[in-house]
Amino acid sequence: MSLPADRAGPWSMLQNAIERVLNALDDLSVEELNSRPLEKTNSLYLLAIHTIGQAEENVVEFIGGTTVGRDRDAEFEAVTDDVAAMAAARERWDEARARIQEALESTPEEEWRRMRAHPRRGIEMDGLGILSLAMSHASEHAGHADLTRQWLLEQRAN
Repeated sequence: MSLPADRAGPWSMLQNAIERVLNALDDLSVEELNSRPLEKTNSLYLLAIHTIGQAEENVVEFIGGTTVGRDRDAEFEAVTDDVAAMAAARERWDEARARIQEALESTPEEEWRRMRAHPRRGIEMDGLGILSLAMSHASEHAGHADLTRQWLLEQRAN
């Protein structure tokens, strides 16, 4: 089933942003996956887990109405001790992407138009607003991931 254009565009951009975050994990050591450029910034591994989690929660739960059981606080504690975490993060994304696609296709039209307070942001928005929020949030983290990867590679070179 194809999505209406007003949903297809943000969905495509959301997927691209998450792929950028995941691509930033490629060919890094465990230490690099967990490294934070500054004390209060996030590691690439954390960014990957968090970006997937927020996308799934926003679309599947806040638009589609199916609880995903996300533990946002745990995402900010995420570390890995295994380079195979890259494959696990991609597997997690494949599973979340399928659930998101299903929610995008099966959510009734009235849910897309219904105004509601976003549970985390507290502002009124409809389904398209929530999808756009998920997309912009993922895009922000894709930028963070790009910069963090550049920093890591610079550190490695020196």
